[in-house]
Amino acid sequence: MDYKMTVIGALGVLTSALMGYFFASFALLNDYKALTIASVLALIYLALVTLRMLVIKKAWQSGALIVLDLGLFAVSFNGHFSPWFMLGIVIAGAWLFSAWKKGGYEVENMVQIRLRELGAGFIRSSLHALLFLLIASYLSLVDPKTIRIPRSLVAESVQSVMTSVGQKFIAKMTSLPQTPETEADLKEKAITAIHAGISKIIDTVPEEARAGLLVGIGIIVFLLVNSLTGLLIPVIVFFLWMVVGLLLRINFITIRTEKVDKEIVSA
Repeated sequence: MDYKMTVIGALGVLTSALMGYFFASFALLNDYKALTIASVLALIYLALVTLRMLVIKKAWQSGALIVLDLGLFAVSFNGHFSPWFMLGIVIAGAWLFSAWKKGGYEVENMVQIRLRELGAGFIRSSLHALLFLLIASYLSLVDPKTIRIPRSLVAESVQSVMTSVGQKFIAKMTSLPQTPETEADLKEKAITAIHAGISKIIDTVPEEARAGLLVGIGIIVFLLVNSLTGLLIPVIVFFLWMVVGLLLRINFITIRTEKVDKEIVSA
């Protein structure tokens, strides 16, 4: 690996380490400012990983960089390792390596390098792997015996539903006058009732089955967040386009044309 590939690889590793630091601050200290920074770093990391896929062709080099990425990501969780955490790291690493192989096949089948076309394949798969890593890391810190649904999460969900369905429609269904006070009272009652109902359901689950419940919650969260990935892919592609354009302008990387033979079936 020459120095240019080393620089590109090192940037991805450094970004992964910073992402792990800020995400651990959120997961351990409930620092939502750190979560915002970690989210931005995650998008930058995905763009750098895509660039890395374009220039690094050897499997062992890509695998080594992924191991470094996840190793430095995990350092910030020092003292909070668990079998669930380590399993999440292993699955995310295998997922990222699989995405690298898939991206390599996509590039080989391109006559011209089209970054936008990588969004549906490599970038989406890498984004899924990263989402899995973050969700698994966060849930690995939760003791299944003390699972609780935060009231704030229920409040956000109720507010989202009321916004999408329409407060006027809800008011008509409940035959209540449409005033700010009644709307606030209706929302508060809905939050209290839903939160109490969910907590009651969780309390009925035996302790030995709560690990499975936690896995189920993780799957639900992954599917919900995963529905938004389509909005993030254009952002990642745009950032990648800017990085590649800059590196081409300063002659740090180049694009060359190769002649290839194409197979056809004839009779």
